[in-house]
Amino acid sequence: MTTVGVARQFLSTAWSTANKCADLLMAVPLEVVIRWHASEMSLGNLPDRLLVIAPHPDDETIGCGLIVYETVKAGGCVWVAIATSGEGSRSGSGQELFAEVRRAETSMATAVLGIKSENVRWLNLPDANLTAHEDQMVLLVEELVEFCKPNVVLVTASSDPHPDHAALGRAARRAVFATHPALFEYMVWGWYDPRSWLRTLIRTRDASASGADLPFGAVHFRSPDGLECKRRALSCYLSQLGPTAVKVGLPAGTGMLSHRFLSHFLKTSEVVFPVNTAARELIESGVTSNASDR
Repeated sequence: MTTVGVARQFLSTAWSTANKCADLLMAVPLEVVIRWHASEMSLGNLPDRLLVIAPHPDDETIGCGLIVYETVKAGGCVWVAIATSGEGSRSGSGQELFAEVRRAETSMATAVLGIKSENVRWLNLPDANLTAHEDQMVLLVEELVEFCKPNVVLVTASSDPHPDHAALGRAARRAVFATHPALFEYMVWGWYDPRSWLRTLIRTRDASASGADLPFGAVHFRSPDGLECKRRALSCYLSQLGPTAVKVGLPAGTGMLSHRFLSHFLKTSEVVFPVNTAARELIESGVTSNASDR
C-alpha cells in the first residue's frame, strides 16, 4: 500500500472512531453531564459592565437572559450588540418587513430584561452569511469593546452547530482573546443538537483555548427569581416561538422554536464557557461551589 493509501486509511479509521465516540457520549445526555460538572459562580462576582454579542435577535435572551437580569438588578450596565436582523428566515421582499418585526421584538425583550434602549446596537450584517464577514466582525467587536469597555463579554460559542453562531464566536475570539475583558461563550444550538456540537469539537479542537472546546470547564450562574423575567422576555419573540411553546409555559407563536428546544433554556441557571485567561481568573476568584442546577 502506498503512503497516500496508508494515510487515507488512517484518516478513515480516525473519523470512524470519532463518530463512535460521539455516539457513546450521546448515551448520557451531554447537558446533564456538563451541568453536573459546572462550577457555580457567585452573583457577587457579576460584572458591572457587560457586553452581550448575539448573531440574531432572541439569542441574547435565550443564551444569557438570566445573567443580564442579575447584572442589571445588581446595578451593572449592559450592552447588547446583535449582528443581524434575523431576516434570513424570509425570502424576497418579505425580508425587510420581517427584519422590522424582529427588531421590534428585540426592543421589547431587552426592555423587559432592563437594558436601556440606547445600549442595544445593531451591526447590520446579512443573516445566514456571517461566515463570509468574519474579518469585518473582528473589527466590529474590537470597536464595541473599545466603546463599551466591558469587564465581561458574552458571545455565542465558536463550536455552536449553527454557522452564524460559530462565525461570531470565532470573530470574538480573534478580537478579544488576548485583551483584558473576560470572554465567555454561551451555547445555543449545541444543547439541542449535542452530536453536531461534539463533531465540531473533534474537527476544530483548539488546544490554545478552553471555552466550549472543553465543555467540562463550564461555570453557571444561578438566578431563581430571574426565570420569570426571562420567560416574559422570550414571550416577546412571537415570530420565533413555535406552536408547541405553550407546553413550556410560553405563548404559541408563528416560528420554529419548539418546546423541546426551549426547555433547555428555561432553567434557573445559565451555563457559560471561559475562553481567555481573564475569564479563567474571574472564575478562580468567584467560584462558590461545584454543584449545579440539576
